[in-house]
Amino acid sequence: MRDWYNQIKPRMRNNMEPSGNAWFSYPKTPQLISKDYITMAEDAGYAKGGQVQHYNKGGLTRLAESAYDILKLTPEKVEAWRKLNAKPYKQQQDPQLAQALEAYMTGKISQADYLRIMNERRPIRPLTEVPAAHSNIDIVSALDKNKADKGILGLNLQVPEGMRVGNRLDIPAYERYGTYVDTMHDPAGKPIGYGHTGHLKDVEFQSDPNKAIRVGLGTREQALTPMAVEEGSGKGPFAMMVGNQQTTKDEEVRRMLAEALKDPTWRQIGMNPYRGSQFYDKADMQPVWSAAEKIQAGPLVLARDVEKTSWKDPRLKTKYGVNYAQGGLTHL
Repeated sequence: MRDWYNQIKPRMRNNMEPSGNAWFSYPKTPQLISKDYITMAEDAGYAKGGQVQHYNKGGLTRLAESAYDILKLTPEKVEAWRKLNAKPYKQQQDPQLAQALEAYMTGKISQADYLRIMNERRPIRPLTEVPAAHSNIDIVSALDKNKADKGILGLNLQVPEGMRVGNRLDIPAYERYGTYVDTMHDPAGKPIGYGHTGHLKDVEFQSDPNKAIRVGLGTREQALTPMAVEEGSGKGPFAMMVGNQQTTKDEEVRRMLAEALKDPTWRQIGMNPYRGSQFYDKADMQPVWSAAEKIQAGPLVLARDVEKTSWKDPRLKTKYGVNYAQGGLTHL
């Protein structure tokens, strides 16, 4: 595979790097594949060739060998890991906050009163260090099998530089095992793979205030308020950070995060639908809509050159006639 790359490289004009995709079964008319992908494939044992599943959409490329096979995981090993790491991380709405939210929605208390109760019950706690890293075995074992089969970035999946993707945390992996797994979505919102960290540029922070406010009421099963019985909801994949993929190694992203924590030009970003409907700056609690760049490991999200407004922004208006504010932690 490396020999193939070295044969193609001299044919490139202006010292360009080969990039794109390749069908190894058609050597007479190959397209090009990135150098990073060759390194990934070699690390997975494909140095002398091997089957590659190829996807034309945006240059997404996935090895045919599954993460389970590469890591030599069996259902028995995964089950043993899950029993060892099972923890009650599932987050639910605080009854007093749900009641305060409904009182605010129905005009019985002011937004100021609601925010005072919110900050008393769920105070903001900015992170001061980069969360501990998980192993590939941790990531794969924490994920449902059908999710792991989509591919793990840097193990058996490559997403090309510049592809427009979405990042968010996988909720079940955290709530069941306390494991932070980054989910990557395509532009249509479909999951395409999973990984350890996220690095995007030209970022949009997207959410849905009507869905968020229903989460704030608690689930219908909790029945914390009369309105929750009718319209309450659990967490779901409606909040996402969308941007241009950067193929930065996980170790480098973590190094960048450690440095950025000391740099006030990088803002720590939070999001929790139990508190509000939009991503926000943890320093001043104002809603965040875009950023030049975003780096992330688990719940730690840092962004630079952010666009912020206030909680009176009309984009935050819900069908109930109120703006749902304000933010919280990034445990989506």
